[in-house]
Amino acid sequence: LDAVTKDPIENAHIFITKKVLVTNKKGKFSFNFKKGKQIRFSVSHIKYKDQKVTFNTSENTLTILLFQKQEALSEITLVSKKNLKYKIDFTILPVLPKSTHSFAAVIKNNQLYVIGGDASNVRDELRRGISELRGSSEQEIMKLITKPKFQDFFSYLGDLQVYDFESNQWILKENVFRKKANHNVISFENKLYLLGGKRLSRTKKRDYLEDKIEVYNLSNETLEIDDTNPHQAVNSLALLYQDNIILMGGSIKENKQGIKKYSDQIHVYDLKTGYWYFFSKMTKGKESQGIVLENNLYLFGGYREKELTEIEVFDLKTNTWKAVGHLFKGMRKPAITTHKDIIYLFENQQLLMYNTTSNELRSYAIDLNLFGATMHFYKDKLYISGGYLSSEFDQIPTNGFYSVSLKEFKNTRPLKATLF
Repeated sequence: LDAVTKDPIENAHIFITKKVLVTNKKGKFSFNFKKGKQIRFSVSHIKYKDQKVTFNTSENTLTILLFQKQEALSEITLVSKKNLKYKIDFTILPVLPKSTHSFAAVIKNNQLYVIGGDASNVRDELRRGISELRGSSEQEIMKLITKPKFQDFFSYLGDLQVYDFESNQWILKENVFRKKANHNVISFENKLYLLGGKRLSRTKKRDYLEDKIEVYNLSNETLEIDDTNPHQAVNSLALLYQDNIILMGGSIKENKQGIKKYSDQIHVYDLKTGYWYFFSKMTKGKESQGIVLENNLYLFGGYREKELTEIEVFDLKTNTWKAVGHLFKGMRKPAITTHKDIIYLFENQQLLMYNTTSNELRSYAIDLNLFGATMHFYKDKLYISGGYLSSEFDQIPTNGFYSVSLKEFKNTRPLKATLF
């Protein structure tokens, strides 16, 4: 319930063990517990502060009060319109055959191609254990220490999942590619080029940089392997510009403490000649997301030991960088697409619209608590696929597939807006 009005809150996300529940219109949810135990879970909603809850299962019901976030108003004055909604609505579409995130995806020939990705289920047992031990008795501590521990499940996919926009159906082709995650795909002349990313070792205890380029021919469904790739990195950015693939940034090494080494290199792969060239350097090494419009390459956020907020533009004609501004909050790996002069970004309940002509940035609320998804534009709609749900301790891949009409932006009130 709303802590002030006591109104029920719909679409609040409840994170319990490995499950994610959603409240109904009456603000209710149900879950089967073992009686006499104490459990901890968290509640999240786009408009309210996150809440951690401890519940004694000997009780029958529990009322949870959520407090609204006190967020700053827009940085620019917005013209007030009546009947504007507070959240972007979306349509739920047929789900992907397999749950995955951090995959590569591209639209070609009226079809969406989803390639590979991370299907791992991961839990931070150390943080979860510390949280459960707080305020526990000696007897409860002993039970927690001796109970079976959750085993992380690591899995990268080599599957091809194809969605046909006309028939509204998915087709699954298993093990077409080398199993990998955090890679890129570029479509050129009816071929798909897979570059970068990482692969699991046979023991699934280590990651290795993907050193191969896979070229998939859509006409005859054959796969070729290219052994030459001077830009091997995780979460690098790959973009098509004229007859070239531009590859930049990404992480190239990670030690046992989780500290990464980043690349600031920009390489170009000439698709006509097959030659590689060193092109330029980034302002700093990082994992990044971006898109090309005309002769400009736009970078948004990214990751370098923390989620970044920078918006940068690289002029592909003059090889010069320009700082444009900052996102409202850091975005590690936002899903990104474009239509005309507008760039759309999505990550974790936040859908952004950046106008490259006016340099205006707007943020909208959407009830999709997803990271590591992709987004594509097709016939006046945005399509969001895959990703993972992230709670305080767990990271769970999903197979969700959603569409957002561009009309939604005219009928929805921005959370924030600014001009650069």
